[in-house]
Amino acid sequence: MPILGAARGRASASWVEAFFHRIPYLLILWVLVTFAVLTDLVVVEFFLPYAQPDVIEHPDVTKLVSGALVLFFSLFVKGMWLGSWAWCVRTWTRYDETKFVTQSSKRVMQSDAKIAEATVWNPRYHRPRLCGVCRPASVPLSDRVYHCSATGHHYPLYDHYCAWLCVVVYLETIKPYLLMLAFLTIDVLASFGTSIYAMAALDTGVHYRRYALPAVTLTAVCIAGLLSFDTARTQWYWLGMRDCTGAEGHGARDLWIMVRTKPENDGSKAQFVWMDKVGDALDDFCRSSSLPQELIRIWPVSPVVKFLYPTPATPWSSSHAHNLRAALGDSIWSWPWFWVVPRRVRQYGKSDDADVPMGDLWKRFESGRNDGAWKFRTSSWFDPIARAGDSFDRRAAGRSTGVDFEMV
Repeated sequence: MPILGAARGRASASWVEAFFHRIPYLLILWVLVTFAVLTDLVVVEFFLPYAQPDVIEHPDVTKLVSGALVLFFSLFVKGMWLGSWAWCVRTWTRYDETKFVTQSSKRVMQSDAKIAEATVWNPRYHRPRLCGVCRPASVPLSDRVYHCSATGHHYPLYDHYCAWLCVVVYLETIKPYLLMLAFLTIDVLASFGTSIYAMAALDTGVHYRRYALPAVTLTAVCIAGLLSFDTARTQWYWLGMRDCTGAEGHGARDLWIMVRTKPENDGSKAQFVWMDKVGDALDDFCRSSSLPQELIRIWPVSPVVKFLYPTPATPWSSSHAHNLRAALGDSIWSWPWFWVVPRRVRQYGKSDDADVPMGDLWKRFESGRNDGAWKFRTSSWFDPIARAGDSFDRRAAGRSTGVDFEMV
């Protein structure tokens, strides 16, 4: 029985994997079928009545223009999500890992527990973070770069590998991926309305085959809607509004370890900074608001407060508006166009301050504030250039229980 169960498990896994690999073909079929329903509806309802000899001399221009606009809108929406998807595939298949490997120290860098607890980072790269998946674990990583098990590569702001779309979602593909989800959701809604209207507009004497295509399309729309709506909502919230990827735990991580450096006469000095989550958005809002805490923490006030005033999920996240501009572009007019590359992508690793601009959480720390939902603890300043095998003892280095606000 265990062998039979294992065989069934492998068969099930292979079936699911095979189904996922056929999703792109199903999406192409989706485009063809939904556009066929729409074209049939527009031609029958808007164009054919005015192609008869007795009415061609007095056409209803409004209906003709409306039909043309409906077709154009459908082509535009489908073209945008298909183009965004194709751009994602084109971008990640041409990914150059060396483009995002920063081999110089920054003033502020991301670290990890292994480095902070045991050793000082490799002096060859001056990066206080190594890949914990690769063996041997000697691959230095830049800030917010994570390992993808599906491809074996390291990607900046890596979120996940989408088997449905055959796309790696990371820094360069986040914008077209979000746009693809947005336009696909609009297409689902439009196709739903079109299918309902097409079935209602048919005469009762029409052959049943005329109902088949809209009915099948309506069923597919309902299934696609259940999948696309939830995915679009989740990804737009975390990747767009919160600037937090799946590899970063989608806000579940309660500890971040950073390093900041400062120049000295005898060389560069470094300091570990531990950031522990000890509260949430309600705690922060209660401290800064004059409203009674009992009022803030009741439903439905508390969900609104958490949405409008979220606690930064990572050291790089800020307000919703700032995070959206970072993900989609500085100008709102550039947001819908998937081929316009955001400034965050172009300038990754080029600043001397940090690979990625630091957010409100880190700015609060360096301005001397330690009263939010995150607590900051620091080590004493030490020499980061150590010999191979040198160890770094956090307690010996003087990890404080408060905050050392000696600025860099």
